[in-house]
Amino acid sequence: MYSTYYITRNIFSNGVGAIALFTLEIAFTFLLGQGAISAQIQRQSIADGGVLIGKLENPDATADEDYLITLNETDSIILEHNQLRKKEVLRPELLEYRLTVPFAADTVESHRQIALMCREHNMPTEARLHFERIIELAPDDEFARRALGYEKKDGIWMTSKERRESTGYVVYGGKTVTTQEAELLRQQDETKKLVNRWKKQLRSIQNGLKNNSDEAREELRLISAPEAESAVATALRDDPNPQNRVLYVMTLGRIGTPAAIGDLAAVAVADDDDDVRQTAIDMIRQYPKALSGATEYFCGILKHPEKYTNAAINRAGYALGQFSAESALPDLINALITCHTETILIPGEQTSATFSSDGSISFNPGSQDKTKNITQELENPDVLSALRSIAAVRYYDPVDFGYDVDAWKTWLLDKESLHLFQSRRDR
Repeated sequence: MYSTYYITRNIFSNGVGAIALFTLEIAFTFLLGQGAISAQIQRQSIADGGVLIGKLENPDATADEDYLITLNETDSIILEHNQLRKKEVLRPELLEYRLTVPFAADTVESHRQIALMCREHNMPTEARLHFERIIELAPDDEFARRALGYEKKDGIWMTSKERRESTGYVVYGGKTVTTQEAELLRQQDETKKLVNRWKKQLRSIQNGLKNNSDEAREELRLISAPEAESAVATALRDDPNPQNRVLYVMTLGRIGTPAAIGDLAAVAVADDDDDVRQTAIDMIRQYPKALSGATEYFCGILKHPEKYTNAAINRAGYALGQFSAESALPDLINALITCHTETILIPGEQTSATFSSDGSISFNPGSQDKTKNITQELENPDVLSALRSIAAVRYYDPVDFGYDVDAWKTWLLDKESLHLFQSRRDR
């Protein structure tokens, strides 16, 4: 007589008590009585995990019907339709292996026979488990060792991986590299994963800021991970709101890596908002060791006015003044007046006009428009302010020669000569 079981959330209940279900395998058309196994065997998985072995009596059940599974001659189970998660084919050999192996003897010879049977029926994972058990029972078993890829070297069994590691090499990402290179590659892969996570999180924060979310602002204020630098810098460039850009700049300041400080230096020159640029400069000033590199960056802009706009020259000069960068004095003097080339559009010649019937006039260009490059010498007030500021702070000399480049050069030469004289006298 059948005993009917209902399964709910991975639990068997037969009226006596509940038994936790660890594995449930459903094998369609499986004949257990004489050990015979049908050619067509399938596996069903319960929605919450696990498998059940038995014969499905109504495989064509509709969505509103329950499944009936025969377990043996006396027991069956009813499953709700939505409790079956997926179906996959099980070969007869694999099912036979699962049914018989748990009862096999735990001896070298028994495991050898099972491993060979698994090899013969193309079950490499199962075969490996039994070869590994053999060398646990008999560590020097040559057949099992070689089946697992071991070779004997100087009386010691080693795999190819262990041989490589003994010579300082390992396989990483399909390549043979040194252990140091493998560790570096592993760290790089971990960093890439973290960077991608931060990109996803920053996209969420950006959406929050667009909706004026205090939670998004607070989340941004808590970021200081170096791996977030790239995502924060990208978000800063994409955000049209100056107030949000200030928050991003402050975040880069907290991150404080060389890359983050480089981003801040670029913002101090490129951003169109005064508050954003000033915040970037303030963040750089928090890192005294970064001032030398930042000074060199801004001086590089002053040295190449042909590559930068007049606005960029002035912003670089302003930043150097904020740093009181004495080493920047020669470049500041040379950048008091800079030449900038601007391309302008010149309308084409022979433009003609025609009158329409309603009296309106339309113009027809007679030839294509042309462009012309115009070079101008421009004075840079922020560069001059930086010179005044550095002279007062570094030399206690509140001088102002305006845009007289030669006068500034003479002054600087006198200061350097005096400094050299004083240094020699102090020896």
